[in-house]
Amino acid sequence: MTVYIILIPGIIALIYAIVRSPEEAFLHVYLPVLFFLPGYYRMILPGFPDPTFNEAAIIPIFLVYLARGAKGWRFTVTDLFVFGFAFTQGYSQYLSTGYNDAQNLIFDMLGNVVFPYIVAKGMIESSGYRVKFAKKLILVLAIVAVAQAYEFRFMACPFKMALDPFFPFQGIGWVTTIRYGFGRAAGPFGHCILAGLILGFGFRIQRWLQQNGHWESKRKAQVLTGLMVAGMLMSQARGPQLGAALGSVIVLIGRAKNRRTMLITVLSLGILVGTPAYIAFTAYVSVGRAGATSSTQETAAYRKELMDKYTDIALEKSWWGWGENEWPQVVGMPSIDNHFLNVALRHGLIAMGCFIMAMFWVAIRLAIYAYKAPPKSEASTLAFTLLAALIAVVIAIVTVYLGLQAQQVLFILIGWSDALVRQKEHAAVSGATTIDLPQPQFRFKRVLA
Repeated sequence: MTVYIILIPGIIALIYAIVRSPEEAFLHVYLPVLFFLPGYYRMILPGFPDPTFNEAAIIPIFLVYLARGAKGWRFTVTDLFVFGFAFTQGYSQYLSTGYNDAQNLIFDMLGNVVFPYIVAKGMIESSGYRVKFAKKLILVLAIVAVAQAYEFRFMACPFKMALDPFFPFQGIGWVTTIRYGFGRAAGPFGHCILAGLILGFGFRIQRWLQQNGHWESKRKAQVLTGLMVAGMLMSQARGPQLGAALGSVIVLIGRAKNRRTMLITVLSLGILVGTPAYIAFTAYVSVGRAGATSSTQETAAYRKELMDKYTDIALEKSWWGWGENEWPQVVGMPSIDNHFLNVALRHGLIAMGCFIMAMFWVAIRLAIYAYKAPPKSEASTLAFTLLAALIAVVIAIVTVYLGLQAQQVLFILIGWSDALVRQKEHAAVSGATTIDLPQPQFRFKRVLA
């Protein structure tokens, strides 16, 4: 019966959303729940969906937000891709294994994709919560980064240690791996690469806050930036670190006095350096796992073999896929460490196409918006920041599946980005920033309203 503690965040979120506001519940309940409580624990009840902590928290926030008119949300093309991605996965599972499994997957798609996307899109910009949201995000992730130091040193996750007694056997598969004699800190995110991805997102948002002077002191800003970097490094995940580095190049373009010159320079260097680097990397991974001379080369070769051996299997059921766990597994290759291949294999090319287009469409709109906004304005720097974060995520999920809380982070990012580029033209031209809305003097006014 201890699994019922899953419902506690949902009850708190409901009360907070009604008494205060859905926006305040999103900030002060959902974000801590999302980043402190692992997403691999579930309340399992026969015949019903199996919610996680963060799913239990987002549902009442979304429902109260919807009941109050969904202020700030407007339908856009991006919605077609996001909703299509969620729907096609559920329908794919229904075709594969029937209603029961489809029910659980659709519930997860709503709680992990659709609701976080809609809430982020509707709240962060239009409600004046841009800076408040970003700062809350960083403060929560800073605590995670501090806790990661224990896992890095002692190879045991404190978040998992605290909650395992309430969920017997549910956390068994999520273990801390070791590299160079230290733990690859995963924190509450299940896998070290997912932790690196989420902390990388935090790093980009923190740099934006720091550069725009949104912290009380420079010292505090520096410490928080250091914690984001430390969290990424303790994960020892190369993919997210590479993504963060390339994301910094995007931000560099945004900060340049002459963006066009900087863009041409970056593209030219990318071609000059990238072409021989790609040729060398292809040769590096083509030796196969048997011919690898190091664990790093073996890992890279494994990911190439994934594409070689599983692409044909994915194309056998190209439209709707095989289902969550029904595809024919290649002996010795049970892990699909590429999320694009993972989606195509499980749920087909339609789902993968919606997933890619959701990111691609928002990336193009962010790039146009950022380029048109005045250089170094808050609107421009935020757009370049979100674009850099999106590119970093794409690079990371080529090396890992997009699981647990990382999925919510991506769709919060997409929703926030879509809301930003919908701002009225004068906001982009002036570089105007949103402000925190004043709270009512008496809380009961909000309830009676």
